[in-house]
Amino acid sequence: AVVSTQSTGDTVRSPISERGSSRARNGTFTILNHKDYTEHTTPLTFAQFSCEGMFCATSDANGVLKVWTFSPEIKTLHSFVMKSGVFALHWARKIDKLLYVGTGDGKIKIVNISNRKISQELCHPTEGLRVISLASNLMATNLVSSATDPSYTRAEVVVWDCKTRELLQHLEITPCPSPVTSTHYNHNGNLLVSGAKDGMIRVYADYQCIMGWQAHEAPLHTVKFSVDENSVFSYCADGTLTQWRLYPMSQMMHSITINSDPSLCETLHFGCDFALDSEGKFLIAARGTQAAIYSIEGGIAEDSVLPSQGGLVTAVDWHVPYSTRLCLAATVTGIARITGLLN
Repeated sequence: AVVSTQSTGDTVRSPISERGSSRARNGTFTILNHKDYTEHTTPLTFAQFSCEGMFCATSDANGVLKVWTFSPEIKTLHSFVMKSGVFALHWARKIDKLLYVGTGDGKIKIVNISNRKISQELCHPTEGLRVISLASNLMATNLVSSATDPSYTRAEVVVWDCKTRELLQHLEITPCPSPVTSTHYNHNGNLLVSGAKDGMIRVYADYQCIMGWQAHEAPLHTVKFSVDENSVFSYCADGTLTQWRLYPMSQMMHSITINSDPSLCETLHFGCDFALDSEGKFLIAARGTQAAIYSIEGGIAEDSVLPSQGGLVTAVDWHVPYSTRLCLAATVTGIARITGLLN
């Protein structure tokens, strides 16, 4: 089955699987349906729901950025081309209309969804860098951006004032500067966790490093606070997902191998390797050609596997409105799929 998008007239696959109303049981979840977004022509690098779940943003290897909606039907709202490529993507928290885009020329482009344009640009102070990580706090007052050169030999982390767009300070990376590949604020913005290429996790309070430990020998890809903020999840280049207790510092709680092929892990490292649900019960992770769901209550255990999309999954995200979970998975085939789950 095929339907047409109202925005371009191009065709996309039917939002509902060919099974119609039949519901496939998969672990804890029942798969209700799926919708495919197919307006990219090259491998996808990022895919994210907006904070309220009204929009999706996807980018590809050609630097094409698209903002689209999926309810009641898939429709492209805006398209942009970043000539230097998209290396980081982040929706402003609690504000669905602002999207931050990190580019290969060291700039952060602020996309305003309301007026359909790039409203402002921020530039990293050091030339020759590309922005590889972005994070904003809950009140959208501060933005942290990390940048490095293409060979990952230099590191720069900057804190910005989101209202004035001014550079507030540089974040210190101790004991040795290493490119920061991932950053994440806690719920009130008082704490910030970072993961770096040197395999270290660092935690900041008021932008001062208060703890740090050697979490992995391999470079870190993604780090996130748990929902209760008593622990940190990390995913590194060797395909290992680990949960660390913050107090006492750096105590390993659980660890599991998601991808055992290091070359595959590096191929998959475009956007987010895993994402936590808002209830702190499950996470979704990119695992080869599939997106897999893991239970994280009392350990990390595989729960469900979503049907293969026919290509390596490069980024995952999900949104939990009410009782239905919406999973977003992007692939090297240029397809972004939203799957509706019921548990």
